Parts: sequence; C-alpha cells; structure tokens
Amino acid sequence: PFVDATVAEALSNQGAKVKEMVGTASSASPTWSGEYAVGFCGQFRVLLERKVRLTLRNPMALALPIAVPVFQGLVVGYMFLGTGHKPFMRQIIFAFCMLTMLCLAGTMGLIVLITERTLMKHEASEKLYSELAWALATQVVDVPLALVGAVLNVMIMVWFAELEVGFFETVLAWALLLFFVYDSLFAFIGAVAADTRQAQVLASPCVSIFMLFNGFIVTKEDAPPLLKWIFFVSPNAYAMEGIVRAMAEEPQFKDDFNTQMAMAHFGFVGESSAKRGVVVLGTAIGLLRVGQLLGLKFLNQLRR
Repeated sequence: PFVDATVAEALSNQGAKVKEMVGTASSASPTWSGEYAVGFCGQFRVLLERKVRLTLRNPMALALPIAVPVFQGLVVGYMFLGTGHKPFMRQIIFAFCMLTMLCLAGTMGLIVLITERTLMKHEASEKLYSELAWALATQVVDVPLALVGAVLNVMIMVWFAELEVGFFETVLAWALLLFFVYDSLFAFIGAVAADTRQAQVLASPCVSIFMLFNGFIVTKEDAPPLLKWIFFVSPNAYAMEGIVRAMAEEPQFKDDFNTQMAMAHFGFVGESSAKRGVVVLGTAIGLLRVGQLLGLKFLNQLRR
C-alpha cells in the first residue's frame, strides 16, 4: 500500500520530470544531488554501448556509409580511367568531381541526424543524460564509418585515374580535411534546423556556393569584388588550389607553357595559401562543432 500510494502521488504530478518524480518517491534522501543521476563518463559509456549495439543490429546503418561512397568511387573513377596520363585540364576536372562528391556525401545523413536528435531531445528533457554526452557518443561511431567511406572513395578514384603515388598523398590530405569540414557543417545544420526541410534549405546554399567558388568554376579574377571574400572561407577553394598546385609540380607539367597559362588563369600563382587554408578550415571545424553543441543544448526544445 505504501508503494502504491507513493507511485500514485508521483504520477499525479503532471509534467514532472523523472528527477522530480524520484525525489517525491524518496523524500528521506534524494537519489542524486546533481543535475543527472550518472556522471558524464557513465552517460557517455552507456550511450556509446547503445549506439554500437543499434548500429550492429542494423546492417544498412553499418553498410551504407561505406557501400555508397565505394559504389560512387567505382562509377566516377571508371569515368576518369587513366586520367593521370592525360592533359592538365582533364586532371583538374577529375579533382573538381572528386571534391564535389565529398561535399554532397554528407547531405544523405541529414534526415538520420534530425530523427536521432528528436529522440535525444525527449530523453535529455527527462535528465537521463546530457546533450554533450549524446553528441560525443554519436560522433565516435558515425564519423569513423563516414571517414572510412570517404577514404575508400578517394583511393578508388585515384587508383582508376592512375595518379602518381606522391601526388596521392596531397590529394588524400586535402580530401580528408574537406571531409571533416563538411561533416562538421552538416552536424551543425542537423543541430540547429527545426526539421529535415529546413535542414535541406540551410545546407543547399552553403554547399552550392562553396562548390562554385572553388577557383575553377569561379576564379578569383572573375568573381565580383563584393564576393571575393568567399574564397577566404571556402573549403573547396583551398582544397582545389592545394591539389592543382601539386598537380602542376608533376614532371610532365612543371615546365609546360599551357600549364603555366592555366595556373595564371585560375589565380594559382605566387605564394601558396595552403598554411592559411589549414588554419581557416581547422578553425571552421572547431567553431561548427561548438555551434553544434550549443544548438543541441538550447534550440528546438520540446513543448510540454
């Protein structure tokens, strides 16, 4: 009878949170004194174990982040078969297509991000765990899977293109840096957007503008003065310049007149902006991840 009366009293508090209900049921001594029943490390461990189990139980969640980039790499790579032995402009087009695929890959996960965020909001509102613990546990599983897919995508395309081994290192480095930028961007959009439609609306302009302002489609010389600042923050522009500069240093292009004219046309002459690019993109990754955590914490709250 005492238990039934206590439970009935706790359930009668409509809108009460789990912590308040437990405190009502145990008036002698509260179950915990902090905001959460378990510390941050305990929350992270449980959430990580749950995320791993759910991923392993769902073959599609485990295979798609790897299978789709591999399939794209096979198809697009075969389109550029033997590009490493072709003219300079053909290799630039190959680099553009490869970077474009890395940009668009993250858009497929926006729906999943927002769906999982909605479930998280319900559980976090009951003080079961913090948003930070959930975000870290999710990234520990999702980011490595997506990273493996991106690396395999680049390796397959480069293998089909038959590029030089030394040049492959430069391509992979910029491709991975670009991957982390867009992974952070889509994670930020998934945290602040109200729904999947709004997420697509926010993501499309960012991706399209960065893809256009990459120094190849829109060059620094051709861009209007009011829009030249976009090159300073465009991850595609830094990645494209770094890859094309390394490409121009290959023996077959180093002293070629047409190559030098093309480099001048794209504005890839003078001092390289590679160091600045690493700093800018690294800063962007950090800011987007912080913005993601703030968005998860303070935006899209549930209405009771």
